[in-house]
Amino acid sequence: MANNAIHLIKGTPIVLALSADFDAANGGYGWENATEILDLTSVAAGAAEQSSKFDLAISGAELAQYYTVEAAIEMDVAPVTGTPVDFYVGFSTSATDGTGNPAGLSGVSGVYAGYSSNLDASLGQLTKIGTMAMTVQIATTPQLADIGIFRPKDRYAMIVVDNNTAQAFEGDAVQQAVRITPWYTEVQ
Repeated sequence: MANNAIHLIKGTPIVLALSADFDAANGGYGWENATEILDLTSVAAGAAEQSSKFDLAISGAELAQYYTVEAAIEMDVAPVTGTPVDFYVGFSTSATDGTGNPAGLSGVSGVYAGYSSNLDASLGQLTKIGTMAMTVQIATTPQLADIGIFRPKDRYAMIVVDNNTAQAFEGDAVQQAVRITPWYTEVQ
């Protein structure tokens, strides 16, 4: 009788950041360089930002069984302890930016307001990944957190970061990013 073992294999992470600002070498947490666009510069309190549409099947590989999400957020002013920054994902079957996207996502990095500028209702049409509960940190201290796990519904995705604190994000994106790591299973 064969003795099969299931192993988890870590794939190549996808890093969503403003590549002109995010410095993977200095203060980039040991993360890879930005591969997709998500501009977290000065995201206002009560506002949300969407990433560009990206391919979960990196370089034509198959979709992973699941993806883990980590984030680095830097506030402009220290937030109240426990105030949330929420993370969502929207899936699409199309590689084209404005095609097949849920909840009014454009597929292009920018401010996200949802359908008819109804942010809260539109966020309910996306898959919530998790929440980063902010702590009172001085403005120059980025906060890193494990956000959650999602299973892919379709090949293409967009991330939404919803700032529910009473403060804006830092005025540059040097230390702000979202990292999505694919995990595959292998039977040996």
